[in-house]
Amino acid sequence: IPIPNEATCSICLDYFEDPVSIRCGHNFCRACISQYWRKSDTNFSCPQCRKIVQHRNFKPNRVLANVRQLEFLKQERDEVLGFKRSGEMKTQKLLVSALVTH
Repeated sequence: IPIPNEATCSICLDYFEDPVSIRCGHNFCRACISQYWRKSDTNFSCPQCRKIVQHRNFKPNRVLANVRQLEFLKQERDEVLGFKRSGEMKTQKLLVSALVTH
């Protein structure tokens, strides 16, 4: 399943983990932006728009965190339902096979 760009960190290209917003409005995983800025001396720029950010301040983005949690729960549900359906299909095939051979 393709991951929408709005739900992914532009540094790691995966779903946000502990998403934070920086001053220019872009969002990143807390660990990704922290590691990215660790490499900088004094000028902290946004990895997306390259705007210079005076401080390394970022704030938690709870909306993105909730979206990520909902997506995770949806994937778990789909996996469980997929296994359940897969198991039902195997049971049906076994029953049909047993009926045909007897």
